[in-house]
Amino acid sequence: MVKIFFKYIAVFLLLISRISAFPESGQQEKILLVVPDTGFDEMQYVVARAKLEDAGFIAESVNLNGGFSVGNKELKIMPDLKLSEAVPEDYAAVLLTDCNNTDELQKNVYLNRICRSFAGSGKIIGAAGNAPLVLAGFSLLKNKKAACWPSVSEELKLSGADYTGSVICASGNIITGMGGSDDNIIQFVNEFAELVRNKKSAGPEYKSNDEIKFRYYDREKRFIMTQNKKVRTGSVYVPEAYDENKLHSLVFVLHGTGGKGNDMYEKGFNRYAEDLDFIVVYPDGYNGDWDILPGRKTESDDAGFFRSLIGIFSTDYSIDMKRIYFTGHSLGAFMTYSLASDMNDLITAIAPVSGLVYTPQNDDSAPTNISILHQHAVDDFNVQFVNDTPFPEPYGVMDSLKYWRRRNRMDVKEKKISIRSGVEAVIWNGRDGKTDVELIKYDTGGHMWPSTATGEICSFFYNHPPRENKIDIPAAQIKGYYDRGKQINIPVSVQKNGLVKKIRYFANGKFAGEDVKAPFVMELINYPEGVYRITAEAELKNGARIFSGSSVQFAITAPDAARNCSVKSSSDESTYNTAENVTDGDQYTRWSSRYSDDQWIEIDLGRIKKISGAVLVWETAFAAAYEIQVSSDEQKWKTVYSTDKCPGGTEKINFEPVSGRYVRMSGIRRATQWGYSLWDFLVTAK
Repeated sequence: MVKIFFKYIAVFLLLISRISAFPESGQQEKILLVVPDTGFDEMQYVVARAKLEDAGFIAESVNLNGGFSVGNKELKIMPDLKLSEAVPEDYAAVLLTDCNNTDELQKNVYLNRICRSFAGSGKIIGAAGNAPLVLAGFSLLKNKKAACWPSVSEELKLSGADYTGSVICASGNIITGMGGSDDNIIQFVNEFAELVRNKKSAGPEYKSNDEIKFRYYDREKRFIMTQNKKVRTGSVYVPEAYDENKLHSLVFVLHGTGGKGNDMYEKGFNRYAEDLDFIVVYPDGYNGDWDILPGRKTESDDAGFFRSLIGIFSTDYSIDMKRIYFTGHSLGAFMTYSLASDMNDLITAIAPVSGLVYTPQNDDSAPTNISILHQHAVDDFNVQFVNDTPFPEPYGVMDSLKYWRRRNRMDVKEKKISIRSGVEAVIWNGRDGKTDVELIKYDTGGHMWPSTATGEICSFFYNHPPRENKIDIPAAQIKGYYDRGKQINIPVSVQKNGLVKKIRYFANGKFAGEDVKAPFVMELINYPEGVYRITAEAELKNGARIFSGSSVQFAITAPDAARNCSVKSSSDESTYNTAENVTDGDQYTRWSSRYSDDQWIEIDLGRIKKISGAVLVWETAFAAAYEIQVSSDEQKWKTVYSTDKCPGGTEKINFEPVSGRYVRMSGIRRATQWGYSLWDFLVTAK
């Protein structure tokens, strides 16, 4: 009897599990959102997903081969699963996102089978932009009215479809659309969602609208929302060591003209975020643009966008509202100044790099307390250091800072500090002891992001408003390269020694030693070859912890055989960024080529040596693919190393020893629209 009882219990539980597998009325249904592995429109993908979720559906994205899908702007999306893992019966509809790579989807047998199955069963199929070509390739649009992006309309007609030229076209259970803009894709997805709902009720009551509620996506690394009926997106970096029980600073990093937030990822703010408790936001300008004129609201409403983001992130994370910061490059730097005018009630400090001031239309007589760190090269011809005399605005650099010193009610007294050769700091301190205006002026550098800019900015933000103490690692006293086996001394400057209990030192984030007595110096002895980033932390006598806002980075290498050797190149971008800069031992000078792929730089070691390696220290404009070549006579060259997956940054390369006098980096393909640029080129040889 006991066995029979348990048998009936087992059958009952099995029936319950089967019944629960069927969707009940009001239960959310799933939409299959198909993304190609490459060449998709990332914006239209996230808009479509957001609108489907707002409509009460579960949107599950799939691509063909698993792993990341790379969008048209080289942004990466991690789909929920691989297409072959999707079970068609689990989905109420399928939606193909706009893409360039329609051939890839047309050739996929599994996708063909799913779409045909849905067409036969009456489930809704949607495609917009170029994606209707995929359905045409599956012979699903023959003799049916259809819409698509106009440039592919002739191809759509050849498939037998009746091209309508409309923004949206529904024919039976297939809906197609023009796509191509935020408004078009929002309308299209709204109509798609309504068609699915009419087939079978799903989710909560929903009314189509053009708003997208703020949401995170891509594992909460990116976000999307609408502001003033415009779709806005961006990225956010939350430190791995994020602690909701302590306050974090909120740092916004703004890109230049025609760019996107992810362009600024390479500047290194995420690395500092881990040390300094920053949450870093990389917003995308609407169509790559910013509202740089303060007090002049436009349709994109950037000031409203940032006010919304500050409100959202301060709700989602533990944010210190007294530590809200903005920085940016070029047009993004202009925007930081604009926001300082429009949002001076929220912003603590800004750090524009190569940007200038436009004055607001509204009254600017109200006092402010915004600290400013401005960085600019004198030879910047894109955004000139001095006033562009035919026009009253934007102000030149000195007048821009004079304007903000007036608004900050600051004394005119200034102090000048030589940071290193060719770099000078000019500092104006505020009467309140909290607000500072500072200029870091570079003799050369053009319209680029200086190599030390991120460290200077993060230190400035971290120390404004002032903390209980301030510690720094003086970068000017640290060389870029040290020979293996040499003792390296790293000094730490402390503002108030009497408050410090001990200083701890870290090399690449790992504890490297401590010191309890001033002057505080870290000694590195017998460290292996490699690149090291040194940071420090002060433990105060009251138990508080203060971090070094700045850090230093250097490489320990085998003795450099190329130091001060003669160098030549295929081209130099300017009279400042010339070839000899890669062997001068100065990590702040660089070589950069003209903007084309076939460029090279060559070092003459002076005599035949056994060459066994090299260190390349790339600037932002690095090589995606290149070769290292060696020659004894500059006639016959031997390739000793090659790559088509260069990561940039600092590369240490080893190869079998080979005899030669000349060593060449031969560029094959650039990673950016600029040329090739190296801070340093070291050679290991005997």
